[in-house]
Amino acid sequence: PRNLPHALDENQAAALQAVLAVEWGVLEAADGMRRSLVALAAAAERGVPTLVLVQSAARLQQWREDAVLMLGMEEADIGSAATLAARGHFLTVAPYAAIAGHAWPALELRFGFLILDEVRRVPLPVLREAVCALPARWLLALTDLPPRADGLDAMAALYVGPVAHRMGAREDMLLDVVLKTTSFHFETDAAAEPPPEDGPLFTLEPPGPTGPSRRRSAAPDRAREWNALLEALCQHEGRTRQIVRDVVAEARDGHACLVFTTRREHALLLAERIGEEVPVATLVGTMTPQQRREALRRFRDGEVLVLVAMEQLAAGGFEVPHLERVFLAFPLKEASLRQFMGRLTQPNPDRKTARLYDYLDENVGRLEFLARERRKYYKRVNTTQNPDTTQLRLPFDA
Repeated sequence: PRNLPHALDENQAAALQAVLAVEWGVLEAADGMRRSLVALAAAAERGVPTLVLVQSAARLQQWREDAVLMLGMEEADIGSAATLAARGHFLTVAPYAAIAGHAWPALELRFGFLILDEVRRVPLPVLREAVCALPARWLLALTDLPPRADGLDAMAALYVGPVAHRMGAREDMLLDVVLKTTSFHFETDAAAEPPPEDGPLFTLEPPGPTGPSRRRSAAPDRAREWNALLEALCQHEGRTRQIVRDVVAEARDGHACLVFTTRREHALLLAERIGEEVPVATLVGTMTPQQRREALRRFRDGEVLVLVAMEQLAAGGFEVPHLERVFLAFPLKEASLRQFMGRLTQPNPDRKTARLYDYLDENVGRLEFLARERRKYYKRVNTTQNPDTTQLRLPFDA
């Protein structure tokens, strides 16, 4: 391998050799395994103009930072969506959406190596268009471990090829998962119903004075009920105190803590309450890109030990090797768990413990379904024989 400014670890080096042995294929790895560094090292080995397509602004910025780290490039020398059809850039990083704005002939011979980021989160038509528009000499698709949400993994493989390598689990460290039941209740009959997507598509209105019964969509009602439930969850004082208490205790012990939620108001509330006890940074959707970068910088540099972030902003493109604690402050489906566990997998020889807190809302029918699903997952991948289900030890790439 070429002498690069940043050395790969043993696991990444093995992945690089496997990637270089094929013309096209998929590199699978849990979030946090830094598969982007492997792809950039492969680009250096190929030595041809390379295009990286990404899903989000966060991932785009992360790739640019990784290129500076891995290849020793100046950020100004990295191409963007605006320079897609221009020559002169060894590496270009652009969103998938940028491909739709260029005529195919302008790009056909422009790049020799195509890297597709997070392919299992890319809609199949977008993936197909990217591959057809850019018939590069080499293609490498990167993905985390869970299957596609749409179940079209076999179809996607027709465009990106078979799995070339799967980066295995780290054997030097395990991840503790702490399960905590909350006291949240929701006092309506709707709380006992299944989640919105499992309900009827319409309801029957009673006969009115001007005519017979009419069918009316039930989806808006279910959505309103679901939103009311989640709003009550975010505002629940006992649940909030429970999360804040755990975060503050870990931060005061010197651990870097990442708190995930989906709602902006919830993130701001948690940040306000945690900030009364320890310094905190916040990452929400209404912030400008500069404000988001500053919040991440403060957390990465250790100026604050707590970052409260919306899931959509920190799920991808989030690299903090010293991270030790992750708090799932909002109910998740099992399919999302691996990605959030991956926040704790980033290599760091100085990390002594890694712990994930999951708050289970088992007193409300709709949320109990999600909590039960996550409990089953944790038990299925548990690597210990400890019957105590409140604290499990899991492999990093479970």
